[in-house]
Amino acid sequence: MTWSRSISVERLVPTRRTFGIVLVALAMVLAGCGGGGGGGGGGEGAGTTAEGTTAGGETTASSGETTSGGETTTAESTMNNGTGMDNGSAMANGSDMSGMANASLRIAHMSPDAPAVDVYLDNQTAVSGVEFSEITDYLTVPAGQHTVTITAADNRSAVVFNDTVSLEAAAYTVAATGEIGENASQPFAPLILQDSTSPPANNASVRLAHVSPDAPPVDVTIEDTNTTLFDNVTYGNATEYLEVPAGEYTLEVRAATASDNGTVVDSFEVDVENGTAYTAFAAGYVTPDDEDADAPLELIATPDGQAASLRAAHMSPDAPAVDVYLDNETAFSGVEFSQATDYAAVTPGNHTVTITAADNRSAVVFNDTVALGAGAYTVAATGEIGENASQPFAPLVLDDNTTAPSENTSKVRLVHAVPDAPPVDVTVEDTNMTLFDNVTFGNASEYAAVPGGEYTLEIRPATANDSGPVVTTVDVDVENGTTYTAFAAGYLDPANASGEEPLDLVVLTDSDESDSESDSNGESESNAMSAPRASSTGAEPIAVN
Repeated sequence: MTWSRSISVERLVPTRRTFGIVLVALAMVLAGCGGGGGGGGGGEGAGTTAEGTTAGGETTASSGETTSGGETTTAESTMNNGTGMDNGSAMANGSDMSGMANASLRIAHMSPDAPAVDVYLDNQTAVSGVEFSEITDYLTVPAGQHTVTITAADNRSAVVFNDTVSLEAAAYTVAATGEIGENASQPFAPLILQDSTSPPANNASVRLAHVSPDAPPVDVTIEDTNTTLFDNVTYGNATEYLEVPAGEYTLEVRAATASDNGTVVDSFEVDVENGTAYTAFAAGYVTPDDEDADAPLELIATPDGQAASLRAAHMSPDAPAVDVYLDNETAFSGVEFSQATDYAAVTPGNHTVTITAADNRSAVVFNDTVALGAGAYTVAATGEIGENASQPFAPLVLDDNTTAPSENTSKVRLVHAVPDAPPVDVTVEDTNMTLFDNVTFGNASEYAAVPGGEYTLEIRPATANDSGPVVTTVDVDVENGTTYTAFAAGYLDPANASGEEPLDLVVLTDSDESDSESDSNGESESNAMSAPRASSTGAEPIAVN
């Protein structure tokens, strides 16, 4: 989301992941309050709660109708600091893998007269030095009850908030709002928002959080149209998410009136993208000259709910079927060689990944911590488990491109997972085109853009001029508008290997144009499941020779 004219775009603070629970504390503040009281404001529609020839190098809103976003209802809770506060908690599509006890949490400093703050979780530093208008990255937080403490930065005794909070598995933003001065018109309090992790593919999804202490209720309209985006939004509340087409808009912030035609306080130009959810914080002071801090009104926007999605691919040619566990919970089971699962949603952060023989929890072949950021990933089991393994068994974590290319292009990358093969070049028969250059075992090429169509690929030992002898050829057919990952898997010489699987090309579909389709409710379809079994869907052996 690109914002101009005194609009701050996602000012990110480097986070310290001491527990990975950064703002968890804050989030929990209200998360355990349940649903329901009345939020401030009587807005309509009140919410529920709150390329060409390339060589792949290796890599280890003008709407036709008037709509209004209503405010979220809030849950009241009297905190240890004696502050009763209303908390807008916009409950959208927080996404997690069933059974996983983690949440995603970030903190937003939206208190205009407060100094930089430190946040502690269970008396351990979670994040430090977060200044006004800054928003941290998401961190992974254990679900459950935690003691959250907010203090002035570098002053552990200057406590502005301290309480026990409860957090469920979802994505949250905890915003520090209100004021700390003696003449505060709005008391300091955390605002807990549940973030959308499944925005519609064919629209943008936007909500407004009113955190300007001296501003009245506001309407937000689109310039030169009769469209009201958000109606009668009061301080300390967030609207529901509203879908709008991608594009550039001039938004007018007005004093709320019954007809949404009040005086324009300020206007902001915005640019939103399809398939992305945003929270826009109206922060600072309308009249900073009359306040204790020089923090004029601005719109601070950030993409929301940056979930991770994960699939497993079995590319170890001498290994039996495997089960995969995340944080000791079954994620995928019965995955056999050359198979891949569908994507499943997980919270970003550090996760313990355990791989065992199928139906034998004690037969562990891998157990380690894997860091997953926002995005899509493939965890591929590669290497060998036999005593004479030439390549040790290890998971290869791939960062996937799940954005479909243009309708006139396909994109494909190569993963070298053949234990007994040297580094390889891949060329296109009867052309001078090299698709992938010097790809070594256990590595993936970059994505190469090619026109859709049928190709005969030549796999060669890597040489400086990509003209080594052709080891084998593979006929493939790729479609425009689709992104692929192709695994070279099996053995080059199975007769002298510890397994019998011959060299093959296993192709996974990372994304295609159909991924952009939404269901009848406007929600993007999800492949998340509690314990998916292996599926041949999206994993197609396409070697012909």
